[in-house]
Amino acid sequence: MLNRRFWSRFSVRNINFDVRVGIVVPRSFRLFVLPEDLVSIVPCFRGFRFFVFEEEIGIVDPVTFEIVAISLNSGPIAPRRPRLRTGPLCSAS
Repeated sequence: MLNRRFWSRFSVRNINFDVRVGIVVPRSFRLFVLPEDLVSIVPCFRGFRFFVFEEEIGIVDPVTFEIVAISLNSGPIAPRRPRLRTGPLCSAS
């Protein structure tokens, strides 16, 4: 499970774009390398970037800067049952 420290360490407060699948994040926006804990849940996101906003995780393609998935959790992610809205890239559900 991801702990509170994770959420506070990677949280962003001020954004100027919609947080939804398909939106391109500005290249100046600070993104973080997706931790191995999350990659082990959804391996097709290896090498991707992410941010945390309002207790949701936005996963971003490192080449196009497009949001490809958003967690639907309002807290830590349980490793066995990630709940993601994804684009066509990954078949996570």
